[in-house]
Amino acid sequence: MWRRCLAATLLATSLEVSVSLPPRQPKDTYLQVPEVPEPSDFGLAELLSPLALQDLDANSDSAISETEFVAAAESVVREAAARAWKSLDSNGNQWLDLEELATVVRKSWTEGEGKKKKG
Repeated sequence: MWRRCLAATLLATSLEVSVSLPPRQPKDTYLQVPEVPEPSDFGLAELLSPLALQDLDANSDSAISETEFVAAAESVVREAAARAWKSLDSNGNQWLDLEELATVVRKSWTEGEGKKKKG
């Protein structure tokens, strides 16, 4: 009896394997990663460079403490994020939808390609 069960199991398994669908992606492309555009240059130094020492030195003691530095950096980054949001949220509804995101990614991609060709 156990031989019949084993034979039936093996037969069912072999039939299942023989009728399985091929993978959606060709095997030779399993490990290929699509090219991703490099982000534009961005750094805290670039954001802080327009600020004068007085802008960073909140308590006017001619020195910049960690607290003052962090406060200035947060302020500048928040302003940059607000400007970026205005350009991302093109319809001004305070939400980023798929169309807006696709537009920004597409623009970023084409600008990145242009920079690569020039450089």
